[in-house]
Amino acid sequence: MPRGKSAGKNCRVCGEVCYNKFPQHLMRNHGITEQEHFDQYLKKEGDGLCKMCGRITTFYHGKYNPLCSHSCKMEYRWANHPEYQQQMSQVATEVFKKSWKNPEVAARWKKRFSDIVKDQWKDPEYAAKIVQGKRDWWSEFFKDPKNVLMDKEWRTKLSMERAVDLDDKWGKLHQPYSGVHDSPKAGKIFYGSGWELNACKIWDADETVVSYERGPIIPYFWPEGESHSYMSDFLVTYTNGSKRIIEVKRDFEKHTGESHAKFLAACRYSKEIGYLPFKVWDSKYVRAVNA
Repeated sequence: MPRGKSAGKNCRVCGEVCYNKFPQHLMRNHGITEQEHFDQYLKKEGDGLCKMCGRITTFYHGKYNPLCSHSCKMEYRWANHPEYQQQMSQVATEVFKKSWKNPEVAARWKKRFSDIVKDQWKDPEYAAKIVQGKRDWWSEFFKDPKNVLMDKEWRTKLSMERAVDLDDKWGKLHQPYSGVHDSPKAGKIFYGSGWELNACKIWDADETVVSYERGPIIPYFWPEGESHSYMSDFLVTYTNGSKRIIEVKRDFEKHTGESHAKFLAACRYSKEIGYLPFKVWDSKYVRAVNA
C-alpha cells in the first residue's frame, strides 16, 4: 500500500485497487456509479433497509446507512443500549423535575394531561375497559388474605384519624370504624363507616336487590380541572337486571366542593355506562330506613 494513503477499494469489474477517487474510476472506466457497483457485487440481504422500520435507506460513503432517520436511530439506541436508556431516563427525570418548578410550565402540563384524560373518557368503550380492568385488579388484590388484612388495618387507621365528635342522638346506629361485613348477597364486603355498614344491612333485607359490591373507580376534576379518581362506595344490582351507583355520606360531607365534583362525575359515568341515575344516601336517609 502506498505510503500516506488509506486502504484501497477493490474494483470487482476490472480487479484494480483504487486508493482514491474510486467513484470516478467506476464512472470513467465502467460507466456505473458506486451504488450500482455495491448493489451488483457487494450487497447482502438486509442492506439498504432500515433496521427499525424497514424503509429504504440512503447510500453514503460507499455503503447503505443502517437506519433511515434520526428518530429510528434514537429508537435503535434505546432498544439495544441499556446504559443509554438509563442515562436518558435520568436526564429526562431531571429536566421534568426542573420544569415543574416553574408554575407556568406546571399549569400548562396539568391542563394538557387533563384534556387528554377528558378526551379519552368521552369514549364509552375506553371508560368501560379501564373501569373493568381496575375492578379485576382489585378483585385479584383482595384474594390474598394478607392484602385483606392490610386494607382493613389501613381503613381502620384512616377512620380513627378522621374521627369527629358525633351527636349522641346517633346512638348505636353510628359505627365509626371500617371493617368487613359478611353479607348473604355480597359475600365479604368492606365498609368504610358505620353508615356504609347500615346501608349494606338495608340491601341485605331488600328483596328487590340481588347483589351489591364496591363501586367502580371514577375519574373527576377538582379543583380547576385537576384530574383525580376515586372509588365510589357501592354498585347495587336489582332483580330486573339494572344497576345503580350509590354513595353513602354523612350530612356534612356531601356539601363540600370536592364531593360535588365527585357526584357530578358519577352522574356522567352512570349515564355513559347505562346504569340507573346516581344516588347519594345521607345519614338522615339511612337513619330513617333503619328506624
